[in-house]
Amino acid sequence: MKVGTENDKGPSEAGKRILSAVRRAMGLDHVAWIDSLDDGRFQVQLVESENTQGCLPEGTVTADLGAAAAVVSGDRPMVFIPEGTMPLRTPYSRSPVHLQGAVGIPALGGVVWADRVDGPVSQRECDALVDACALVSAGIENERIALEARGREGYLTQVLEGLRGVLESTSEQACVGQLVEIAAGQTGSEIGLVALKSPHETEAAVVGCYGRDARKLLGKTFEASSGLVDLAMKSGASVPAEFRFSRNMHPVLGPGCDLPVTEGDGILVQPVGSTGVPMGALVLIRGQYGGALVVHGLRTLCDSAALLMYRFRLQGRVERDAMMDGLTGLYNRQAFVRRLGETFAFCKRHGHDLCMLMIDADHFKRVNDEHGHLVGDRVLRFITDTVQRALRESDMAGRYGGEEFCVLLPNTDTEGARLVADRIRETCAASVVPVGEGKIRVTVSIGVSAVSGTMEGPDDLIAAADEALYLAKDGGRNRVVLAAG
Repeated sequence: MKVGTENDKGPSEAGKRILSAVRRAMGLDHVAWIDSLDDGRFQVQLVESENTQGCLPEGTVTADLGAAAAVVSGDRPMVFIPEGTMPLRTPYSRSPVHLQGAVGIPALGGVVWADRVDGPVSQRECDALVDACALVSAGIENERIALEARGREGYLTQVLEGLRGVLESTSEQACVGQLVEIAAGQTGSEIGLVALKSPHETEAAVVGCYGRDARKLLGKTFEASSGLVDLAMKSGASVPAEFRFSRNMHPVLGPGCDLPVTEGDGILVQPVGSTGVPMGALVLIRGQYGGALVVHGLRTLCDSAALLMYRFRLQGRVERDAMMDGLTGLYNRQAFVRRLGETFAFCKRHGHDLCMLMIDADHFKRVNDEHGHLVGDRVLRFITDTVQRALRESDMAGRYGGEEFCVLLPNTDTEGARLVADRIRETCAASVVPVGEGKIRVTVSIGVSAVSGTMEGPDDLIAAADEALYLAKDGGRNRVVLAAG
């Protein structure tokens, strides 16, 4: 609860839940949102922590941000990496806090601060926090827009009903469908679609549509470097200015993939997402788009949809990170075992082949002892790359623990699994890992098991592969052994 709030730029309840979820998912000790006031001071709007002892109460006004002052003055995110544990002045406490890592992110003139007592905050975590803060800041801005529009009763009711439909979406696909249907319905448009752009490519794809002519384009991709969609994403504004199509304009989508639109047709292309991180655009044709209220309402719908889609993507990223091993990028043990259980049950039920490889780096302790753990990490990444190059898209690899890796090969018999294992073993044995001015040769031992009629569950498949791996190690290492039976 806020006490004595002088400003209303702080996160909404949804924003607080997002920051709370990010803090828990990343294992952070504190996350604080500090607002700027008009007189140059700052106000504590949120302190999210398992233990708030020693933290300033929400609503506290302060002029001293401690280390976070550099973030506000520099207007850029900063990662603080003390040498070991050291006391650091934080914006949420009057006394220094002993920390090993912290990050500050500028937000609406204030700062969002996050820290960890028992470890540093990585650049990757900082990037995720920047995304989360952008999400919450966009929510604050959307709330401000909604408040300003509240006096316009008739149209406000329509906008709010549309927002409700969008925000009740439970997935990005559902959100897109609601956005285009609501926007087309509110403006009386004959045609509507949403095109989303890949963040790392120049292509965009039609992912939502309204009207028979638009449905023909669902799933189609187009070059997003020209056309009205590209112009809207780059400018961050509704186009064209007169909301009328003219023959001398760019195509709506792009060459070879466009909509049936003629001279004088009403048209509005509204960006979805910010100009810094454009997600795509909403396209409406042959509807009523005149007046600031209509554009304002559509912008609110698009901004709200973008906010929700950012949330779905951030949530997906956090969930994926929780499933992955940080060093190798493979599934961690828990995620691998879960996927193994699902795949084992499916293959048993349908009578499909399923094989498993248990891979262990030979003499790995010696590598760590003689060359250090950084070189050991390099060896593990080398094995990971070798394994991934040997697999099909349908195969699955995980780090089972330490220097042990597991590979699942669906629809593969024992002979096929042995060939994959030999390919991995031979590639490792024929390669070297550079170490300073020298190099070391890495070998692996591999146990291979296959699902049989006597196996009752995935633990039996693991046990058989583990036993075969033991025989491979006991037999001299750098070899592949098939499980008996």
